[in-house]
Amino acid sequence: QVWEKEHESWSRRDLKLKRYVYIWADGVYFNIRSETDRQCILVVIGVTEQGRKEFIAIEDGFRESEQSWSELLLRVKAQGL
Repeated sequence: QVWEKEHESWSRRDLKLKRYVYIWADGVYFNIRSETDRQCILVVIGVTEQGRKEFIAIEDGFRESEQSWSELLLRVKAQGL
């Protein structure tokens, strides 16, 4: 429960002052299978002007569906990215 609260807070942080020169996004699959499919984690990473890599977002998604990506990208946009 503590981790979930920390992740929720981190996931909703303000990104308005962040500046990334490069951003990439990918779905990472694990061999853990749920009842219906393999678990996919959507990851967005940015590189700062100083060359430092930072996680922008980490979310579970349904495969790499358009809906999962749209929801995640719209959320980080609303956070100021």
